[in-house]
Amino acid sequence: MSSPTQRSLRHLRDNGWMACVVERFIPKRGGMLFPRRIDAFNFGDILAMRPPMEGRPPAIALVQTTSGAGGTFAKHREKILATPGFREWKAAGGYVFLQGWVLRKRKDQRPRWELREEEL
Repeated sequence: MSSPTQRSLRHLRDNGWMACVVERFIPKRGGMLFPRRIDAFNFGDILAMRPPMEGRPPAIALVQTTSGAGGTFAKHREKILATPGFREWKAAGGYVFLQGWVLRKRKDQRPRWELREEEL
Protein backbone atom coordinates (compact mmCIF):
# COMPACT_ATOMS: atom_id res chain seq x y z
CA MET A 1 0.00 0.00 0.00
CA SER A 2 1.37 3.41 -0.90
CA SER A 3 1.17 6.52 1.25
CA PRO A 4 -0.85 9.64 0.39
CA THR A 5 2.44 11.37 -0.42
CA GLN A 6 3.43 8.67 -2.90
CA ARG A 7 -0.01 8.74 -4.55
CA SER A 8 0.20 12.55 -4.84
CA LEU A 9 3.69 12.37 -6.37
CA ARG A 10 2.43 9.92 -8.99
CA HIS A 11 -0.66 12.08 -9.70
CA LEU A 12 1.41 15.25 -10.09
CA ARG A 13 3.98 13.59 -12.37
CA ASP A 14 1.24 12.03 -14.49
CA ASN A 15 -0.15 15.54 -14.99
CA GLY A 16 3.05 17.24 -16.17
CA TRP A 17 4.53 18.41 -12.88
CA MET A 18 8.06 17.74 -11.66
CA ALA A 19 7.81 17.01 -7.95
CA CYS A 20 9.86 16.09 -4.91
CA VAL A 21 9.14 15.47 -1.24
CA VAL A 22 10.23 18.35 1.02
CA GLU A 23 8.67 17.14 4.27
CA ARG A 24 11.36 16.06 6.75
CA PHE A 25 11.12 13.32 9.35
CA ILE A 26 12.93 13.96 12.64
CA PRO A 27 13.27 10.76 14.71
CA LYS A 28 12.74 10.86 18.46
CA ARG A 29 15.96 11.86 20.22
CA GLY A 30 17.19 13.64 23.32
CA GLY A 31 14.32 15.15 25.26
CA MET A 32 11.79 14.70 22.43
CA LEU A 33 8.70 12.79 23.49
CA PHE A 34 7.90 11.60 19.96
CA PRO A 35 9.24 11.86 16.38
CA ARG A 36 8.18 14.85 14.28
CA ARG A 37 7.43 15.65 10.67
CA ILE A 38 8.37 19.13 9.48
CA ASP A 39 6.65 20.57 6.39
CA ALA A 40 8.12 23.20 4.08
CA PHE A 41 6.90 26.60 5.34
CA ASN A 42 4.81 24.61 7.87
CA PHE A 43 2.28 23.41 5.26
CA GLY A 44 3.95 21.69 2.29
CA ASP A 45 4.80 18.01 1.90
CA ILE A 46 5.66 18.20 -1.82
CA LEU A 47 7.30 20.92 -3.92
CA ALA A 48 6.13 20.83 -7.54
CA MET A 49 7.10 22.74 -10.66
CA ARG A 50 5.33 22.72 -14.02
CA PRO A 51 7.33 23.95 -17.00
CA PRO A 52 5.57 26.07 -19.62
CA MET A 53 3.96 23.99 -22.35
CA GLU A 54 1.07 24.21 -24.82
CA GLY A 55 0.33 27.79 -23.91
CA ARG A 56 0.33 27.12 -20.15
CA PRO A 57 2.49 29.41 -18.05
CA PRO A 58 5.09 27.86 -15.73
CA ALA A 59 3.96 27.26 -12.18
CA ILE A 60 5.28 26.34 -8.74
CA ALA A 61 3.22 24.69 -6.02
CA LEU A 62 3.40 23.31 -2.53
CA VAL A 63 1.15 20.33 -1.91
CA GLN A 64 -0.16 19.10 1.44
CA THR A 65 -1.27 15.47 1.34
CA THR A 66 -3.53 13.62 3.74
CA SER A 67 -6.02 10.83 3.94
CA GLY A 68 -9.45 12.12 3.10
CA ALA A 69 -11.05 10.24 5.97
CA GLY A 70 -13.02 11.92 8.72
CA GLY A 71 -12.33 15.58 9.29
CA THR A 72 -8.61 15.45 8.44
CA PHE A 73 -9.09 17.29 5.13
CA ALA A 74 -10.92 20.19 6.80
CA LYS A 75 -8.39 20.33 9.66
CA HIS A 76 -5.51 20.52 7.20
CA ARG A 77 -7.29 23.32 5.28
CA GLU A 78 -7.79 25.32 8.48
CA LYS A 79 -4.15 24.83 9.49
CA ILE A 80 -2.82 25.91 6.09
CA LEU A 81 -5.03 29.00 5.91
CA ALA A 82 -3.86 30.05 9.40
CA THR A 83 -0.15 29.62 8.57
CA PRO A 84 1.65 32.94 7.86
CA GLY A 85 3.84 31.28 5.24
CA PHE A 86 0.72 30.45 3.21
CA ARG A 87 -0.05 34.10 2.46
CA GLU A 88 3.57 34.83 1.61
CA TRP A 89 3.79 31.83 -0.71
CA LYS A 90 0.62 32.91 -2.54
CA ALA A 91 1.84 36.53 -2.75
CA ALA A 92 5.03 35.23 -4.41
CA GLY A 93 2.91 33.56 -7.11
CA GLY A 94 2.92 30.00 -5.80
CA TYR A 95 -0.02 27.61 -5.86
CA VAL A 96 -1.11 25.60 -2.84
CA PHE A 97 -2.97 22.32 -3.26
CA LEU A 98 -4.53 20.22 -0.54
CA GLN A 99 -4.88 16.61 -1.68
CA GLY A 100 -6.81 13.98 0.25
CA TRP A 101 -6.95 10.30 -0.69
CA VAL A 102 -9.86 8.00 0.12
CA LEU A 103 -10.10 4.29 -0.66
CA ARG A 104 -13.53 3.75 -2.22
CA LYS A 105 -15.07 0.30 -2.33
CA ARG A 106 -17.58 -0.12 -5.11
CA LYS A 107 -19.89 -3.01 -5.82
CA ASP A 108 -18.43 -5.58 -8.19
CA GLN A 109 -15.14 -3.64 -8.53
CA ARG A 110 -11.78 -3.53 -6.83
CA PRO A 111 -11.33 -0.73 -4.29
CA ARG A 112 -9.79 2.41 -5.85
CA TRP A 113 -8.01 5.41 -4.40
CA GLU A 114 -9.88 8.62 -5.22
CA LEU A 115 -8.35 12.07 -5.02
CA ARG A 116 -10.05 15.04 -3.46
CA GLU A 117 -8.06 18.14 -4.40
CA GLU A 118 -8.61 21.75 -3.46
CA GLU A 119 -6.57 24.75 -4.55
CA LEU A 120 -6.23 27.13 -1.62
